[in-house]
Amino acid sequence: MTKFKNDALKSAKSDLLLLQDTLKNLISIRGDHNDSIQLDIERIVTRTLGIVGEEGAGKSTLVNAIFGKLLVPTDDSKPGTVAPIIIISDSSVTQKYTVRRYDNKAGIDCSDINEFSTYLLQRENPDNHKGVSEGIIRINSHHLADGLKIIDMPGLEGVSEIIRHDAKAALKKIDGAIVVINDRHAAPGLRTVAELAKLGREIDAIIINIRSSKLLNDDTCEPLDNTIIENNINEIREFVWNELHCNNVNISIQNIFVIHLPSIKSLAILQKSPMATSLHKDEVERFADWFNHNYGHEGEKLRILRASELISNKLDMLTCTVRNEAFVFAEMRNGNHMATQYAMQILAERENELYRRWQIAFNKVDLNSAIKKAQLEIVKASERLKICLKELRERCASSLSHDRLTWNAYDRDRIARELNAGIAAAAAELASIQINLLNQYKVTCSLAAQFVIEFEDDILTPIKVQLPADDLTFSKLWQGPYLYPVKNSFFDFEWIWSANSIDRLLEEIRDCEALIDTSIEGSISRIFNQQLEEISKKQIERLKKRLSLISSIITKSGSSYTLLRVNNDYKKQIHLISVAQKAFINCKKTLDNLEEAEFFH
Repeated sequence: MTKFKNDALKSAKSDLLLLQDTLKNLISIRGDHNDSIQLDIERIVTRTLGIVGEEGAGKSTLVNAIFGKLLVPTDDSKPGTVAPIIIISDSSVTQKYTVRRYDNKAGIDCSDINEFSTYLLQRENPDNHKGVSEGIIRINSHHLADGLKIIDMPGLEGVSEIIRHDAKAALKKIDGAIVVINDRHAAPGLRTVAELAKLGREIDAIIINIRSSKLLNDDTCEPLDNTIIENNINEIREFVWNELHCNNVNISIQNIFVIHLPSIKSLAILQKSPMATSLHKDEVERFADWFNHNYGHEGEKLRILRASELISNKLDMLTCTVRNEAFVFAEMRNGNHMATQYAMQILAERENELYRRWQIAFNKVDLNSAIKKAQLEIVKASERLKICLKELRERCASSLSHDRLTWNAYDRDRIARELNAGIAAAAAELASIQINLLNQYKVTCSLAAQFVIEFEDDILTPIKVQLPADDLTFSKLWQGPYLYPVKNSFFDFEWIWSANSIDRLLEEIRDCEALIDTSIEGSISRIFNQQLEEISKKQIERLKKRLSLISSIITKSGSSYTLLRVNNDYKKQIHLISVAQKAFINCKKTLDNLEEAEFFH
């Protein structure tokens, strides 16, 4: 029965993945890139479960209990692994250990768990000096879903920075997590739960590794009274649940299990010890039932059913839409006036929807606020620039001798260099702010572009919206006048040693002060508004032009090349829907047969 169930579930998953790929191709052809239903069936069907917690909390012990054997290495003297260990339930193998290092992505096959331990345990590989990126174990587990991945994570606290970094990176690979918390100091485990919640990872369950003194009498090593044990278990469970509830972490109190992990050989067998009290057995059995329901064959079947229902609704909707549209275009090619009118209506609605998305995009990113903020920054920079120029002009003027005949080449060269340095510094500050402003504008425009989907005259080809975000006009709004020491003038004067040249430069700086408000602040506002207006104007023109083009295509004869391409696209869509429906029927039939077999069994 187990082999039949494995084969049936594998067949159902294969059909679902075919169904997913087919629908993705269909959605791609139709250009529905903003489709609201995420068709990631693989993630629904085959989950990756992370076993997470601080170093020494009992994560590896829990993994061994789940598989009912010593599968991952543990060490009582110096607990902790140095890299994630990925256990893959694979019915095609017996048991295989592989280590991957940063410098060897192909992997190193290990003969057994002892060799595997030399790479993964802290005691054998302190602070991961061997550069292990991950350990992989493939095992044929009869009671777990084929393809299930369980990642035994290194500790997030109490480890080196290198190990913590790798552990945090591995968190992004998991769909859900079982968090193991040590009841002696729950704070690190609670912080881990909060971090998972921030990353948007589901917290499927929490295991509180209860200390033996909560179950046994320290003096006699005999089990405590059942009432005391029950109070101890409930007290720690409620404490953790309340802490999570206060931090807005959603988890049912029924999914918090209080277990003494060292006493468990497997989820089905407790080692013969005083810890094997009826209450502790009940807690272990409750977790075993929960785990098998969610990650065993029963859980896999439920996930496949949920995925098939989700995709069935999407398939029905697409089937109806595609067949209707294909019929309309077929009628239109045959000269049916009503069908042509209807097709025009559909296309006009698409154009209106496109224009609506464009408007929403610009409202959403709030360009007006960005412009206003930018202008305020420019005003501040301009004020600083004016003050700088004024001080520079006055300082240079006061340092000059009133007797111009005494101005020698050295004086002119010194003053010219000081003027140039001061003006360059002021201009550089303004240019820096302008470039930052331009970058902000580019980001804002790219956000708007993400909302827009374009279709060219074949209706189905996506194109990009071109935004003038690479215009570097801002960085050239103003450049200060420069004095050339050789000719002592901003302009190319013919007289070489004229004392009037520096006077002329000082006057130009005075003019710059007066023109900053209009030449800089005014230009910023004008350029922003002009570019935005051009973007919107061009977009509206393109939409109108395209609608007119589609109209002319529709009214042409059925031999139109573009119209034939559209019809071919619809034929392809209908074929893909046929493939998808067949895959769905096969999947449903497999699940029905499995349910019938289980009933009679």
